[in-house]
Amino acid sequence: MVDILGKSKQFDAMWGLVMRRFSGAGRWKDAIETFHKIEKIGLEKDTMAMNVLLDTLCKERSAMRARDFFFEVRESIPPDATTFNILIHGWCKARKLEEARWTMEDMRESRFIPCVITYTSLIEAYCMDKNFRAWGQLRDALSIYEEMHRNGRPPNVITYNTLISSAVLTSGLTLLTKNCCRRKRTQLLYFLLGDMLKKDISIDLGTYTLLVQGLCRNGKLHQSCSFFEKMVLKGFIPWEHTYEMLLKELERKKLNEEKGNYYKIDGTSSGAELIWLSLCSEKESNWLKSGFRHQTMEI
Repeated sequence: MVDILGKSKQFDAMWGLVMRRFSGAGRWKDAIETFHKIEKIGLEKDTMAMNVLLDTLCKERSAMRARDFFFEVRESIPPDATTFNILIHGWCKARKLEEARWTMEDMRESRFIPCVITYTSLIEAYCMDKNFRAWGQLRDALSIYEEMHRNGRPPNVITYNTLISSAVLTSGLTLLTKNCCRRKRTQLLYFLLGDMLKKDISIDLGTYTLLVQGLCRNGKLHQSCSFFEKMVLKGFIPWEHTYEMLLKELERKKLNEEKGNYYKIDGTSSGAELIWLSLCSEKESNWLKSGFRHQTMEI
């Protein structure tokens, strides 16, 4: 493949492939040495080439090597916003949040403004942390969400989906902690959905899938069914895994009548006359009908 790309003079694609091969094989030193000889293969030793190497190192979970290489070349090759976002994402994947925050400060000092990608990487790191089940960790993620708004960087659907996936999960909690967190997480879930509606951010298939699967796993079957039916009414075709999970849970709860209704739903039934609020509790129905606009949350 490398030879084919070289002969067709697709040097940028060739460079990316070479870096992935070196890094994937753990040949970090070879990757960096090849970068310093890049001009011999007809490429410029510029910011774009540097970013490719940094991205490859970070994706192969070698954020420290990426940082060391960046410090080595930053005086001769000017970084851009993408450079810092790559490094921040690399630190976040490695769960090195202090280093990620430090890199964000370096980004600002270099006169680049953190964007939605920057903040979402940090939020995802908090949400994926093994200790995230504690409410305090959730507050940390939400503080970044609030910082985005203060700095004029509104979240996108990926940011919301990351937070929603955490709001619907309580597995791994002790019974006492689960009872304490359940109400706050439910409030958070509807707050996030309402905020998406207020900002005219469309709830996509990924959002609905997170809601249905997360609520189903958490034992909130009525809410899960409600979002499933809403998803179908919106014209989305559920993933097979989502559909099977819901049917299995309905069967386990011996809700055979409801299960029979879902057998009638398939990818062509987006126009079916489904009363999607019928499975919600009265309070949840009011929240949903009002578009979550009047819900508030204390964190």
